[in-house]
Amino acid sequence: MSVGSKFTVVPTTRLRDQVYNIFHEELKTGTLKPGERLNELALAKRYGVSRTPVREALFQLAREGLLVSDERSFRLPTDTPEDLRDRIEVHMLIDPAVASHAATEGTDKQIAALTKFHEAEKQAERSGRFEPFVQANYQFAKTLRTMCRNATLVRCSGLLQDQFVFARSNLFRVAENRAIAVRHDGKVLKAVQARDPRGARQAMIDYMSELAERF
Repeated sequence: MSVGSKFTVVPTTRLRDQVYNIFHEELKTGTLKPGERLNELALAKRYGVSRTPVREALFQLAREGLLVSDERSFRLPTDTPEDLRDRIEVHMLIDPAVASHAATEGTDKQIAALTKFHEAEKQAERSGRFEPFVQANYQFAKTLRTMCRNATLVRCSGLLQDQFVFARSNLFRVAENRAIAVRHDGKVLKAVQARDPRGARQAMIDYMSELAERF
């Protein structure tokens, strides 16, 4: 586990909620490895709090399926190839619809943000920087989701993205997979910029199909 943290806890809201939010954000960076065990005492020291809010936050993350608990400890989940294929199957059902909505409902400002995150993806991919790539990819997907006005679909997509966080990070440790993501996100972006919902849907289907074939 990394030693330092760029996040700090401030005594304004419940400590449990703050620890939960901090840890949830740090999960998205891809710095933690699948199967890694989490030490409550080390986390408490890292965030400058007691073990109680850390334990409560870890229990909440475990209830949401983001951590695995054996009642004595917590660890990051490890996806089997079958787990990954199952997740891709669900992505195939949800992500094309999100992309279609984004193409018709996204604002010019949101499209500009989507373009910015894709540029960050490309730069990180070209320079071989893993962590910046994972963060840019996450922000691209998050922005695409915010462009959808179907609240139920957004919630489902957000939950799925959180469940996929470890598999995505593991996936992008391979340079070829980062290149594939950049290429397909570029196609989605182009369709969204053109306000083409069918094109955006198809671009996302093509991406999920290629991932399914690879795994």
